[in-house]
Order: sequence, then C-alpha cells, then structure tokens
Amino acid sequence: MEKNEHGLCNLYVSLFQGKELIGVNGSTRFMLAAFHRIDTWSESLVKFTKDNFYEDYSIHRMSVEEGRLFIDKCRKMNSVGVRLGQAMIIELDDKTPTPNIDIFSTLDDAKALAWFYENHVISG
Repeated sequence: MEKNEHGLCNLYVSLFQGKELIGVNGSTRFMLAAFHRIDTWSESLVKFTKDNFYEDYSIHRMSVEEGRLFIDKCRKMNSVGVRLGQAMIIELDDKTPTPNIDIFSTLDDAKALAWFYENHVISG
C-alpha cells in the first residue's frame, strides 16, 4: 500500500524475487488496485496470487507420521504465542501454494488442522 500525492492509498505488488515484469523493462512493481476500489483489495490480491503464482506447482504431501511430526513442531511454536495456522504456513514455506490468509490468521485450531490434513497429508 502506498499513498499517492493526494494522500490516497493504492495497492501495489512488488516482485522481490525473479525477473522484471514482462513489457515493463526494469520494473518489478505494479499497481494492483487503486484507492477507489479499497473495498475489494483483499479479493483482488487473493485472485492475483491464485492466478499468477506456482504455475508448475505440485502440492507437497506427507505421510501421516510426517504430518504428526510436522504438527508437533508447529504446536511448539504455538506454545510461544504463534497461532497454530500461522505456524503451519510458516513451516510449510514454499511447500504450499499461495500462503493461505484464512489459515494463517485463524484462531480456530480445528479449522487449521482440517485444512492441513486435507491438503498436505496422504490419507490411507
């Protein structure tokens, strides 16, 4: 988010890794949404992220035992004030497509665990 010369905020995306934007030589930054669309910024950012990242991504899956060990590690982070969903997203790092905002910010451990087991643990 950046204020323009009139004190109004616009939403920018800055690429911190990789190549410059195609067709915009030397630039790694662009405006995703303007101030007059502030009520849809969240949806715009989620849609942009979903549509533009991890094109060749194959979701990381782990065994039930690996999942249990992973959750144990996350619960240790949870015990020092990090939300369980937040710990999972941090620990998954680049093994999960587009950091899941809902899971990262949830206070509902059951919701975070259900998401994790549904998306990252091989059942069977």
